[in-house]
Amino acid sequence: MVDLPRHPSASGGAPASRKADDPSTLREALDRLDKIASLVPGVVYQYKRFPDGSSCFPYASEGIRDIYRVTPGQVREDASAVFAILHPDDLPAVAASIVTSATTLEPWRLEYRVRFPDGEIRWLLGHANPARQPDGSVLWHGYISDVTERRRADEALRASEEKYRLLVENANEAIYVVQEGRICFANGICASLLGLSIEQLLGRHVLDFVPPEAREQAIDHHRRTLRGDRTPGLTEFPVRANDGRIGWAEVNAVRITWDGAPATLNFATDITERRRAQEERLDLERRFLHAQKLESLGVLAGGIAHDFNNLLMAILGNLDLAVEDLREGSPARHSVVEAGRAARRAADLTHQMLAYSGRGRFVLERVDLGTFVNENVHMLKAALSKTITLEVSGPSPLPPIRVDRGQLQQVVMNLITNASEAVGQQPGHVSITTGVQTCGADDLAASRLEEKPPPGPFVYLEVADTGCGMDAATRERLFEPFFTTKFTGRGLGMAALLGILRGHGGAVFVDSEPQRGTRVRVLFPASTDETRQDAGTSPAAGTPARSAPVGAIGRLVLVVDDEAPVRELCERTLQRMGYRTLAAADGVEALRLFERRREEIDAVILDLTMPNMDGVSTFGALRRLRADVRVILSSGYSEHETLRRFPQGGPAGFIQKPYELARLRDALERLLA
Repeated sequence: MVDLPRHPSASGGAPASRKADDPSTLREALDRLDKIASLVPGVVYQYKRFPDGSSCFPYASEGIRDIYRVTPGQVREDASAVFAILHPDDLPAVAASIVTSATTLEPWRLEYRVRFPDGEIRWLLGHANPARQPDGSVLWHGYISDVTERRRADEALRASEEKYRLLVENANEAIYVVQEGRICFANGICASLLGLSIEQLLGRHVLDFVPPEAREQAIDHHRRTLRGDRTPGLTEFPVRANDGRIGWAEVNAVRITWDGAPATLNFATDITERRRAQEERLDLERRFLHAQKLESLGVLAGGIAHDFNNLLMAILGNLDLAVEDLREGSPARHSVVEAGRAARRAADLTHQMLAYSGRGRFVLERVDLGTFVNENVHMLKAALSKTITLEVSGPSPLPPIRVDRGQLQQVVMNLITNASEAVGQQPGHVSITTGVQTCGADDLAASRLEEKPPPGPFVYLEVADTGCGMDAATRERLFEPFFTTKFTGRGLGMAALLGILRGHGGAVFVDSEPQRGTRVRVLFPASTDETRQDAGTSPAAGTPARSAPVGAIGRLVLVVDDEAPVRELCERTLQRMGYRTLAAADGVEALRLFERRREEIDAVILDLTMPNMDGVSTFGALRRLRADVRVILSSGYSEHETLRRFPQGGPAGFIQKPYELARLRDALERLLA
């Protein structure tokens, strides 16, 4: 039970020593005290506690009317009037604090509540200094003020701070304050984003979390915000977390005053995933556009090569006929032969264009890459400058790969030629290394081919040089057709290499820096097929080799080609051989001729690409008219590219344009044997 103060009269009256000796003097002192106390809001008082536990208020200023709603006379006569209105919840604390202060003579200070009869509750703040009196009592001189409004303001402020603390802590954004370059406030999201606790983050310089390449931008943005300059509402910055991870944040900054000094309040959203998704989307778009460009260039290159092949067919064929017509020793014979050689070099160019488009000559066979390189070392050395040292290394044997030997040779020669030109006439070194490696999807993602092969074992060929190297812009354009750092007219070699690797399901990697040389590694899938039958060959490849020449006299051959010069040349050649000929400019005309003379026609030389009805449709229609019809397909595209358009049981033979007349003669003799 709380020991409430008792009025002295409750114990039978105060001792005589408690009465003032001189009432007039005491009255004058009290009047002076009242005048002084009236100038102070609140109540000035004396409170006395006797050894027996009783107490009184020897003095209380007029302010007690406002504080306790009693008069000074009431509390002088009865101290319990003050204690009666103490809030029940605070009464024990008040009583205990008075006892403690009386015992220790420490200043008394306490905030407590009073509750009036009408139910109103007010907060009071009491201050008092105790002093021990000669009679053993303790006398406090004190002051009590009403702090209700201040308490309400404090509580409102605390509630507001709590509300904003909850908002800040539960926000989805990182919120932080930067002052003089250092972080002086941060929420949990900000600390989590940077991989630190809030305590570890406070005081750190904000540039500790900005990669070096973005610091100038961050400093400029901070300065402009502090000056009040107009800045973009949202600015994207790279962010480096404490563990070194690089992410991205979208930051909105405003100028504020923090602890009396200028600062910036920053709101940051983690956009790392969004940036990654954007970069992936842009990369997909880039790859798609690049693939479209390559496809368009491939179609263009294939179309040009096809048309060139028809023209070259007419040129080469007529030159061959002219050579046969010219006698030995004729002054014109040498010129015609040289023109033929030039035309054949032009034909080689069309083969490179077809290789780039993926439609080049393509006959697969099993090859040991290491053995292939060693067999061609002398030829490779001849392609290098005399000042260059060639080194060849690699284990033997290697798992076989299924490649076209001619195209593989073109890949190696293109790489060696490029390496030689990169080194130039200065002393240098070129190395060729072969080996086996297993690649996963992540490894193959770096291939310069858009089409990535499936993961698995690969056989590689790597050519490295000590030449001038390439910068990023050159590396980016390395495989573009006709792009070259040499003289005009070059630039198909690496483009053709890309087409060859695309056709073989391979990959290519390039590592190069200016003045640090170049390293190009090409990968071919290791073959797991033990059969040695060539892939991509036509049915003609399995026909018996030529036996005795078949007589041509009286045989009727139908020539179908939309190019008049080619058609006419073929007719003239066949007629020289003794064949009879029929000619058609397209499939529709060919079918009319064949239907009328189906039993007479011994063979058909059929072009693949024609208007009205192409070679595939014409072949099917011919088969329906006569199942055993013998057809030699003729095309500027490769045998592999051409014959895959036909179902099982395709043409019996194939000849690629531009062809020499001797090849046409041999093909017909094999077909009719």
